[in-house]
This record gives sequence, structure tokens and C-alpha cells, in this order.
Amino acid sequence: MINLLAIALVLPLFLVGELARWGTGRALGLSTERRFFVRFTGGKKWARVAAILAGSVAIYLAIVAGAFVLFRVHGVVGDRTAVASTKPGMPADGKLVPGDVIVAVDHEAFASLAGAVNAKAGAPVVLTIERDGTTREVSLQPIRGGDRWLLGIVPTRERRHDVALASSLAYPIRVVGQLVTQLAPHESADPGGPVRIYDEVHFDIPAWVIVLTALLTFGTYLLVASVLVDLVRALRV
Repeated sequence: MINLLAIALVLPLFLVGELARWGTGRALGLSTERRFFVRFTGGKKWARVAAILAGSVAIYLAIVAGAFVLFRVHGVVGDRTAVASTKPGMPADGKLVPGDVIVAVDHEAFASLAGAVNAKAGAPVVLTIERDGTTREVSLQPIRGGDRWLLGIVPTRERRHDVALASSLAYPIRVVGQLVTQLAPHESADPGGPVRIYDEVHFDIPAWVIVLTALLTFGTYLLVASVLVDLVRALRV
């Protein structure tokens, strides 16, 4: 249901791209023809190419703007997963404390704590943590929650403007990277889907975060398609 809603909300992004193409074309003095895509006639070649590519640029900026709102309000999990708190009654409760920094899962570095835990398919995991300048190991038994395995860890999130902006600018690249990984031969898809890109093993994800994340993810897929189509159109100018 959420994915269908997100797909429906992506349609305005397509219109944003077409409006940007049309507006750029008019600003550069180009004549336009309205078809499925705005088509330009007359003018210099560089102007037609610029007007065509303006659509993809506008979609990218719209995605970055949405991601900035997401990360500014909801926060960004840093490169090192620090514990903000634990959920009562969950596996991490009483074993991890605020300020713990998780550096390895089963003695291996990880890109996504949630992904590493889910990859164990419910088996116990050993977390290597840093606490008060010392390194120690904690064994936890994940519990199932829907389509993923949970530890009940609430990660520390950065909400500073600079961190949110940097994460927003890189967001489409991260989505494309995840898509390539999932489509690569012999690679299994991350069961958490798009939300896993920015969210670790926090199981109380607000509905608006899930919807906005799905919207931004499908919007990035639209951006990839738009860039490919724009490049083909630009080469044919």
C-alpha cells in the first residue's frame, strides 16, 4: 500500500521535471512542442541540450530537498552506530547503554547494523562495542518483528544542518548503489527495502518517515530513468 502511494506521489516529480524543461527552454528563447516530453525546436544546440537536462536537474534537487527535510527532522545515523537508548523488554535492554558504539557484528565490520543482524536470520549475534574507552563483546538473541530481526537499539541521530545537507546530496547516489547491489548476480535484496538506507534497528519508525523514504526512493528511480532518457535526447539534438 505504501509503495503504491509513493508511486502515485512520484508523478508530481515527473511534472516538476517537465516544467523545468519547459521553463528553461522558454528562458533560452526556444520554441516548444507539447508531447509526452517537452520537445524543443529552433535555437542553438547548447540551449536545447541545457533545456533537456534541466528536467533531471530539477528532479534531483526536488529529491535532495525532500531528503533534507527527512534527515533534518528524523536525523541521520552516523558512520559509527552509537546507542541513544534501548527499548524496554528487547534483547539489547540491560546489555547496552547510551553512548555505546557498535563497531562489529560477529567480529566483522558492517555497513548497516540492521542488514548485518537480518543476514543472521535470527541466530544470536555478538556485538563488539566501545564503552568508556574499552572494547567488550555482548551476545544478543534477536527477536522477529515482521519481516526483520530486532535488537531494540535506538541509534543516535545527527540533526545538524550540515550533516543533513551532506546526506541529502548523497541520498540519490546511495539509493542507486543499493539498487545496483540488489540487482547484482548472487546478491540477495535487503529485506528492509528503502528504509534500510538510513534507518538502523529502530522498530518504531513513524509512518511519515516510511512514506517519505519510499517516495524519495521511487523518485530516485525516476531520476535514473530521466537521466538516461535526457542523455539519449541530448545526443540526438
